[in-house]
Amino acid sequence: MSSWTFACRSAVFNPDGKVLRGDNIIVPQEVLEDIQDLERDVYRFTVKSTAAGSRSVCCRVGEFSPGSPQCVYLPAWMIQNLYLNEAHDEVEVQLLESVVDTAERIVVQPHDSIFLTLDDHKAVLERALGDFGALTAGTSISVHHEGEDYSLSVVALDPPHQFVSMVDTDVAVEFLPPLDYVEEKPSDWPEAEQWPLGTGVFIKEEIRADPKVYVLSDGRRVSLTPAPAPAPARERGAFVPFSGKGHRLGN
Repeated sequence: MSSWTFACRSAVFNPDGKVLRGDNIIVPQEVLEDIQDLERDVYRFTVKSTAAGSRSVCCRVGEFSPGSPQCVYLPAWMIQNLYLNEAHDEVEVQLLESVVDTAERIVVQPHDSIFLTLDDHKAVLERALGDFGALTAGTSISVHHEGEDYSLSVVALDPPHQFVSMVDTDVAVEFLPPLDYVEEKPSDWPEAEQWPLGTGVFIKEEIRADPKVYVLSDGRRVSLTPAPAPAPARERGAFVPFSGKGHRLGN
């Protein structure tokens, strides 16, 4: 058997009080009993709502619980991403059969600007990613630091798959401006161009040419009106109509 259906609960209701970090979940002991004869180096799972058309999130099992009730405990961010109602929803936990490629680069976007004010926020994220066995494209994860939880959207993955492995990898991390970031409009921004920019879009580069070009994070290029060409310099001694000195007759 490679898939199981259970009721879902938030990790805060786990009787043993175990705190779940990263993408770790807690499942009943029967899952271990069903897979223990399989020869695998790594066991990865997906979890999704049993509702039609639901998305899947890649995860790993942090604990096989021998107790009851027969339910799966999920971290809060996973419940939010799967739009689960803990009161009555069920989830399908499935053993992932396909190979998951190792992440080389990830692009994330903090939900709140305060995350970027943390001392070395990149190192904070890298440490938190140690709690993740995999990342799922298009999800919003939660990282814990000094008693606070911070949400970040997983915008892009490289290789560009639905899931990538975060185990034993030196991954490059790229940050997009936070969702609440408001960029100041440049004084020379063309009137015909849209402002403010779309959500998550920012001015990535200024090319100081003639005309000047703004390169946006979504690949668009906004060109300013070319500066007018300067008037040609007059050659010394050249004839210029009506420019001579006048003289009155009779003086």
